Amino acid sequence: MSYISLANWAMATDPYPQPATYRPSGKVNWARYLPALILALCMSMIMAFVLCWAFIHDWYYSFFIPAGAALIVGIAMRLAGAFGHCRSRLVATLAGALVGALMYLGYYHFHFVAEVGQRGIAHVDLLPRFIKWRMQNDFRVGRNDKLLPPRPPSNWIRFGIDLALAVTIVAGLARSRVGRVYCESCGRWTRKHMFVAAPGIGQILAEALKHGDIEKLRTIEPYPVGFLQPSTPIDLEYCPGLGNSQSHCFAYITVSEFTFSFGKAQLRKFLKQQTLGANQLLALADKIPRLRSIAVLGVATKRSDQPKRLSITPGEATAMITPVEDSSVNVAFSTKLSVIQFFLSLTPIFLVLAGGGLLYASWAQWPRAAPLGTGDLLYFALLLSLGVLSLAVGGTICCVNLEYLNYRYTHRLTRRLIRARPDPIVDPDDPESVFVAVVPRKNWTKLNLDDPSDRGFLLIDMRGQQLLFEGLRERYRIPAKALISCGIEPIDVGNHLFATVVRARVSGTGIDLEGRQLAWAGWEAPFRPRPTRFKRPRLLGPHSAESLRQRICQLLPEVEPTAPDPVGDPGQY
Repeated sequence: MSYISLANWAMATDPYPQPATYRPSGKVNWARYLPALILALCMSMIMAFVLCWAFIHDWYYSFFIPAGAALIVGIAMRLAGAFGHCRSRLVATLAGALVGALMYLGYYHFHFVAEVGQRGIAHVDLLPRFIKWRMQNDFRVGRNDKLLPPRPPSNWIRFGIDLALAVTIVAGLARSRVGRVYCESCGRWTRKHMFVAAPGIGQILAEALKHGDIEKLRTIEPYPVGFLQPSTPIDLEYCPGLGNSQSHCFAYITVSEFTFSFGKAQLRKFLKQQTLGANQLLALADKIPRLRSIAVLGVATKRSDQPKRLSITPGEATAMITPVEDSSVNVAFSTKLSVIQFFLSLTPIFLVLAGGGLLYASWAQWPRAAPLGTGDLLYFALLLSLGVLSLAVGGTICCVNLEYLNYRYTHRLTRRLIRARPDPIVDPDDPESVFVAVVPRKNWTKLNLDDPSDRGFLLIDMRGQQLLFEGLRERYRIPAKALISCGIEPIDVGNHLFATVVRARVSGTGIDLEGRQLAWAGWEAPFRPRPTRFKRPRLLGPHSAESLRQRICQLLPEVEPTAPDPVGDPGQY
């Protein structure tokens, strides 16, 4: 099947008509927005008090201090807009301008109250006169702490600039939140996924999306971008309910081109929030692998208009994926374990801080003149020893593997839970088994993209010619002939974290688009090896994922070794 026919199929089979680009509806959930706006007003009054305190204590600097306070209030307004489901640019701009003006004028009112006492709280009508008095009497400090005479015109100019900064920053941040896509069908904000491609691809991709010329595109791989390096940022905003058959959800793509030459940076947008239906997104993901984690959401629930699922030929080898029915999941994926993992990850940092604090305490309390007694000597020796020990242990763990305590604890817990089963297909104590985490594609777009859906032990059974996985949720038995491919893929935007992705034939999975089989939309298991020994792992980069891929391809020669280069070649476009 040609790529142009694939694009035409996607456009013809999307069940719901959609606009070319996203436009906010202008609606506001007032029941949620008004309480959030009140909290933002409270934050503006807090920052007004901070500005007053800074002025009284000679810490007030025009332009910089008001801009910093406005930035904090602007963030509060963005949160208010998100919580209140505000999709009206007019409402967000006016509310932001009002809150920003109240913050800056409130600073003068707090100063007025500080000058005249509590009786000035209710006299807001005197605020204009007080501001005028300030403009006529505010002075500056010159060199050598010399007081300069008041200059009312200069004071009024600074007043206007500071007020304009406060209003503009707060209103701009509040308005920018409305620019995010909101799914009216599901009643929630969309998620945003950023993908960086090689420079020079933006215009080609934009033209292909506008005219349906997807056949002009080759596979677009991730591009490792550095600071101020030319690149093609691709933003995809999508609704998590994309796979719900009852919702009319779409994805929205923005294609830009970033260039930097002669000290000037420029961001040119070729497409801004152009609408993609579920099937159009599926066709585009066939060319951009990093979008497949989102495109598969659109086929999560089968609809009558969706492409048919691949069927398995009778006698063809298939993988067996069976759930494990015991209580290990309740223990291994509980909130209690998440809290323990969090504190174990921070323990080395706490040890370093505690060691530094103990060393500082022993130095600060060391008597400079009086001679030391035996008790004092033992006390300072104890502080010094504990400080050095804590600093050495924490620093060593931080340098070798910051997550070692976390990984060690989860490894021992997983091994204990699986050993307690009567019929595990993989022995956790087998030296050939590998402790891995299964990180599905849908988690690659989360803030914690390394969040696993399962943990367990993977074994390459050379004698039985099969791949075995015993997890806490599921167990896999994959014959070598059922394997489709085994490769590595980056799971983050910066191409630092990689997973070994194993694909296999499972009955009822995969997508068939008019004879074109999309195996990537079928069953797969992205494995992330976890270190179990106290040594410096090569967690950043493809090293551990590539090592596991080589083991699978070496022990299972039936699998065609596929390890796509995570860095795309700009010349192929």
